[in-house]
Amino acid sequence: MDHWRQDVRYAVRSLWKRPAFTVVAVVTLAVGIGANTTIFSVANGLLLKPLPGLGNTERLVEVSRNVDGRFSDMAYPVVAHYRESSDVVEDMAAFAMMPLALSDNSETDASDPQVVMALNTTGNYFDLLGVRPLLGRFFAAEEANYPRVEPLVVIGYEVWQDRFDGDPAVLGRTVRINDYPVRVIGVAPADFGGHVVALSVDVFVPLGLPAPGLRTPESLDNPESGSMETLARLEPGVSRSEAVQALSIEGRQYLNSVVGGYDDDDYLIRVMAWGPVPATGRAGVMAFFGILLFLVGLLLALASTNVAGMLLSRALQRSREIAVRLSLGASRRRLVRQMLTETVVLFLVAGAAGILLAFVLTNVMVAFRPPMPEWINLRLDLAPDWRVMLFAGGVATLAAIVFGLAPALQATRTDLVSALKEGAASTAPARTRLRSVMVAGQMATSLVLLVAAGLFVRSIPALDGYDSGWRSEGVYVISLDLEYLGLDRETGQAFYADLLERVRSLPGIEQAAYDAKLPLGGRSSFGTINVAGLEPPDDADGYNAYLHTVSPTYFETMDVTLERGRVFDRRDTPDREWVAVINRAMAGRLWPGGNAVGERFYLGAAGEGTPVEVIGIAENAIHDLETLNAVVGTSPPNFYYLSTTQRYSADEKLYVRPVPGRIDALDDVRAVIRDMAPSLPATAATSLDDLLGLFVLPQRIAAWVVGMMGLLGLLLGAVGVYGVTAVAVSQRTHEIGVRLALGACAGDVLGLMMRRGLRAPLVGMGVGIVVATAVAMLLVSAPGIGGLLGRASAFDPLTLGGVLAVLGSVAAVAVLVPSRRASRMDPAVTLRSE
Repeated sequence: MDHWRQDVRYAVRSLWKRPAFTVVAVVTLAVGIGANTTIFSVANGLLLKPLPGLGNTERLVEVSRNVDGRFSDMAYPVVAHYRESSDVVEDMAAFAMMPLALSDNSETDASDPQVVMALNTTGNYFDLLGVRPLLGRFFAAEEANYPRVEPLVVIGYEVWQDRFDGDPAVLGRTVRINDYPVRVIGVAPADFGGHVVALSVDVFVPLGLPAPGLRTPESLDNPESGSMETLARLEPGVSRSEAVQALSIEGRQYLNSVVGGYDDDDYLIRVMAWGPVPATGRAGVMAFFGILLFLVGLLLALASTNVAGMLLSRALQRSREIAVRLSLGASRRRLVRQMLTETVVLFLVAGAAGILLAFVLTNVMVAFRPPMPEWINLRLDLAPDWRVMLFAGGVATLAAIVFGLAPALQATRTDLVSALKEGAASTAPARTRLRSVMVAGQMATSLVLLVAAGLFVRSIPALDGYDSGWRSEGVYVISLDLEYLGLDRETGQAFYADLLERVRSLPGIEQAAYDAKLPLGGRSSFGTINVAGLEPPDDADGYNAYLHTVSPTYFETMDVTLERGRVFDRRDTPDREWVAVINRAMAGRLWPGGNAVGERFYLGAAGEGTPVEVIGIAENAIHDLETLNAVVGTSPPNFYYLSTTQRYSADEKLYVRPVPGRIDALDDVRAVIRDMAPSLPATAATSLDDLLGLFVLPQRIAAWVVGMMGLLGLLLGAVGVYGVTAVAVSQRTHEIGVRLALGACAGDVLGLMMRRGLRAPLVGMGVGIVVATAVAMLLVSAPGIGGLLGRASAFDPLTLGGVLAVLGSVAAVAVLVPSRRASRMDPAVTLRSE
């Protein structure tokens, strides 16, 4: 122990005496360690850190129906059967997360509804998670166990503070959920926001509450529906595999008793351990962060290699000191340990700096608030905890040992006689090979990072780079949902028609329209269509086609060009046969060489499904992110539009294009909505361009992060090549002087040094091509990553060629600068100094 303390004290003194070396090394390493710690901090906040407020998650599992290997929601009657009769489940709760409208019960405040995140849940949800109320109480079994449901609500802490000013008298107060009166019975703890990480629930309402927009009795009573997510606690001693088998059998038996027709493979249950990230997306999230950690690990390897080169150069400068200590009886093992201790101290100091950098970066991430629906309440804790500290310390120590051992071994492998002679050459073949390996490794690592960065950068859907088929500039979006009012189809259609007419008549509004979904915001409806007399391709059930439901004014508002026929108008009433506007690609495939206007296709089997008449042909527009990625470099898919006047949806997006310079007209639009339906929550008018940026935000963030790592890798690689080449030149000063004295010209020396200097970088780039291709294949196919890359190819010649050109140029410049300096040496001065 005394020897270790001596080594640490000596290491600290040694680093303190060389502040320039220490600062450069610490800063270089802090970037790599800080990047690793930041990514791990985010992964820790999402996947590892316990959610606050939960009292008991032991044996907690997520239960879902396994449909063709995919998770599917459960039917409430099956959940109720499991809870009452299963021997493997101790308790089970069903729930559904959704936006709801919260308003006060008084006439004066009812006109100010607030859209909030709500959990429609069974009454045992809180007991299952071991949560206790901050104020009041939670639901009792006899008042929140469908079909017996009382009009009650539990509010979250933030809603209690923001809307009710933290008033304890809120208990017993009547508020409205989707304009349905309910009584507040409790307030959730401040640190509890539900069982899903990052998403904080604002209100909890009992399952079966007869409020508009919630689960209906028809849905809850249907044993074959799939409307509920479930959490369960297994009985002690029951494994997940045992639960899968038992619940699958029990579920089939129950369904056969009520509806019949279920065989052994028709009802399979999947049981997954509960985690802060739902099981449906957990594998993708883990793969995403695993690959990011691999990439930032490469960045740390680059930084560590640079520092290892600095340590090796410094060891060469200390060769006389090392030789003296060896000649005085110090063992080589003792010197290696002392030098390795110095390296570990250096890396640990850099680790502390890296933790500070990670703390700053995670605070920036938490403070970042992209444009989101106002009812989504994000709450994520990324503060470093003991896991992050342990990770940073472990990474720093491991890197110190891996990258500090080789320089220590090389430094102590010296010829005592040569080293003790003043001015003796200290270059050794082993040290030269080690430096060459370092340079090759840096080039290979830099190439892998740059190729990964190139894939992400090239995958960003540049909306300005091709014709999307519509114009978003100057358009604002207001989300509406008539389910909050409980209107039927006929009344809802009349409301939307009246609202659109009144909005379009406002003096500051140029155009307005409805759209059932946002462009690029999720996936458009997708299904199969058929044409009488036309055989589907490859024995399929029909032709695949995407569907978009819009109002008649949509094409004019969004500047979608109609190439033939007409758009929707007042003739297209609900009692008439459905009509559609199709895109040019669909017209060409299903009716090649002819005019598709007046033709019919069927939603489903030809002659049996719903007939739809084609009334117009529009240009090939892109309306969802999946289609956008699919059409880059390929032919557009089949796409058709239906009219909101025939295909009703209670949930609509109101698109408004104000007159240029009249942004204030949006206030008039919201005033019209409040006048027509005071209790209808209407989201704030948001720029469509801002929303489109949100939908491609994951790709842009990934591209930015990986791109920054690639640029840092390029910089570190260039510095490493330059440093190693400069050291090599300084150690070959005598040889260069002799060559120049014997008649060699500057060009000969320059060529010699360039050839020798570029050998290792070129070898590293060759190795890097193979590794980068393998990494690119992994990225493209990995869950959680591949979706961000769209249709990017694992072997992208443009990306690879660009990276090779940039990296080769940087390596050439890094070698050229010290080589050119060497070629200009004065041989007389050089030989005299030797």
